[in-house]
Amino acid sequence: MCLTQFKGGMCGIADCTTSTACPAGSVCVSDPDLARNFCLLACDVKADCNVHRAVDNEANCSSTLNAIDPPVDGGVDGGSASKVCRPPSA
Repeated sequence: MCLTQFKGGMCGIADCTTSTACPAGSVCVSDPDLARNFCLLACDVKADCNVHRAVDNEANCSSTLNAIDPPVDGGVDGGSASKVCRPPSA
């Protein structure tokens, strides 16, 4: 679904309770700025987050959000999945 809480939207799932409910390559994280949980794409670098995003809506590859539980598939290309793509808030 399109998460309209983020500038430019973001494909993901809101209100997840575990990473097993997230699509492959995603992690369920707690976002304190929005007071909600979201399945967000795991990343290793910022470029992983912006393949299809306009420059004015770029997402950051952030390690500041807390994972609810470890990711199911180990993240992007076997990465640590300690970071997720976090677009700016709408």
